[in-house]
Order: sequence, then structure tokens, then C-alpha cells
Amino acid sequence: MPSKPAIFLRRCYLIYTGIVFFLLFFALFPCFFILNLLKQKRKALVLTRHWTTVFFFLLGIKIVVENKHLLDKKSTYIFCPNHFSFLDIPIMTQMPIAVQFVGKQSLSKVPGFGYYFRKFHIMVDRDSLRSSYAAFKESIGSLLENISVVVFPEGGISVGNTTELSDFKEGPFKMALKTGIHLVPITLADNWRILPDDGKFLMRWRKNSRVIIHEPIDPSQYSLETLEDFQENVRNAIQSEINSRNSIETI
Repeated sequence: MPSKPAIFLRRCYLIYTGIVFFLLFFALFPCFFILNLLKQKRKALVLTRHWTTVFFFLLGIKIVVENKHLLDKKSTYIFCPNHFSFLDIPIMTQMPIAVQFVGKQSLSKVPGFGYYFRKFHIMVDRDSLRSSYAAFKESIGSLLENISVVVFPEGGISVGNTTELSDFKEGPFKMALKTGIHLVPITLADNWRILPDDGKFLMRWRKNSRVIIHEPIDPSQYSLETLEDFQENVRNAIQSEINSRNSIETI
């Protein structure tokens, strides 16, 4: 259990993080608004990367993206990262390729930010089959327009100070099978330490946050009949990397 001064500092760091995030966002909001009017989605996604680059710089956290050579910047991918922290979304914008997110509908209720997310990303209510199907179709449309998509296969954050992955949903794997687009497992190794979703509202500074890009998977080696194998193989790859990266560290 951290001391009271440590708790105070970590909470102040979290407040600072929120202030920096939204100050940068509202400074860029006119640009996002104009890009939406001009229907320049791809440019807005590139601008998002610049926004989060400055954001993490001001937090003093270096994003270390490993195995970038595995990606062809001219190709389109379905990125599947683990989801342990609220930092996972901004960190995934640091991919070498501009990405669009499939995110929960509740994000649309955040003042200002909700407008941005509705216009440039894909909203889904995971409790509604109709919404889930609409988000699936919209994701397919983006992929066919050569826009890479990020889907958190767990469907939400794994709550608490944990490194155990939840069961994976079928969505991104069916997208890969339908489009033939390569699926890329992503391991976010450190966000659960920096900002865990444990209800304590404490943020811990860490010099580096590691993002590991796994080998892209050609979905042609799977089918609907072997969909569970596809899901489990990706889950095992990410889980093994998480365990390896954190095996000699303490919480």
C-alpha cells in the first residue's frame, strides 16, 4: 500500500494528465471540426497521432513501439491489443499507421470529445446486437477504404491490477475472415501499471510504456469452423508476451 504522500502525488499526476489531455484536445478541436466538414477522416487520424505524441511527451512517458518493421505502411490491418487501462486508446494512436477505433458508445457522451469520437471513429453498444452488427459493417467499410482499425478483442477493460486477459470476442476475427485483411496482435505491456482501472484513481509515472507489434496473421489459414482457434491463438500470443515482459517485475 503506497504512503499518503505517494497517493497524493499519484492523484495529482492523474489530474495533471486529464488537464493536459483535454487542453490539447480543445486546442485542436477547430482543426478536427474543419477536417470533419471537409470529410478528411484520414488527415484527422494522422492529427490524432500528433496530439497524443505531445500528450505523452508532456507526461514524461516515452512510448516504445517494438517490431515496427513488421508493418507495411501502405497496407491495411486489424489491430487487436489487450485492454487493461484508459491509456490504451491514446497509446494505440502511436501505431506507425493511422488508425480508427471501435469504441464503446458511452464515449460519445464526453463533452467535446464525444463529437470527435462520433465523427472519426466507430461507436458500438456491446449490449445491443443491432449496434454491434452496425459497428461490424462500418468497420468492414473502413477496412475496404484502406483505413486500419483497432478493436479491443476483450470488449472492455479487464478491471483491476491484473495481467490476465479476458475471453476474446469474435468481432475482429470475423472481420479478418470476411475481408482477408491481416490481423495484428498487439501487447501493451505497461499501461496496467501506469493507470489501472481499479477504482483508486491513482496514476504512476513510468519512463517507458512498451507496445509490442506481433507478426501479422494471414486469416486465410482459418475459417468460421476454426474461429475459436484463431481467437485462442491470438490470445495466447498476447498473454505469453505480457507474462514474459512482466515476469521479473513487481506491481
